[in-house]
Amino acid sequence: MQPERQKRMIGYFIEEATTHLDTIEQGLVNLSNSIDKYSIVNDLLFAAHSLAGGAAMIGLDSISSICSNLKSCFQPLQLESSVKFDLKLKKMFMQAFYGIKELVYHLNQSAELSDAKAIKVMSEIEITLAQIRDYIDGMGKRTLQKDPPTFLTDETLSMFDDFFMNG
Repeated sequence: MQPERQKRMIGYFIEEATTHLDTIEQGLVNLSNSIDKYSIVNDLLFAAHSLAGGAAMIGLDSISSICSNLKSCFQPLQLESSVKFDLKLKKMFMQAFYGIKELVYHLNQSAELSDAKAIKVMSEIEITLAQIRDYIDGMGKRTLQKDPPTFLTDETLSMFDDFFMNG
């Protein structure tokens, strides 16, 4: 793809991704207090699916894969009544969400995801998603080996808020 066209496509993806990330954030915030969990989980599934598809369309396979994995982590919330969206699960989902948000922010800043920081964030998101799957599979019957990775600083979160809320 021509560089100018690629840059434009990435811009469209970032614009769309921002909307889907907002949907995911609101869904995760509201899920534990909502009466209509099914509708919220549907929104989460759609947003993760759309992020994965949009990323795949422009060749961002790493983001596409991570968002597909996120979607697969959301599915048990809809399909299995035994899965409870407790505080620990919420924290892990939020950790994965903020990692994806960081990748989109990084992509917006540099138009690529090839540097070491992006690779580190992607790796940590995958660890968090694996922990979510493990936690859902055991649903509290076994403890996780370690807490979800913390790769986001207060400064990074503040940058996200500024970028996504004001930009």
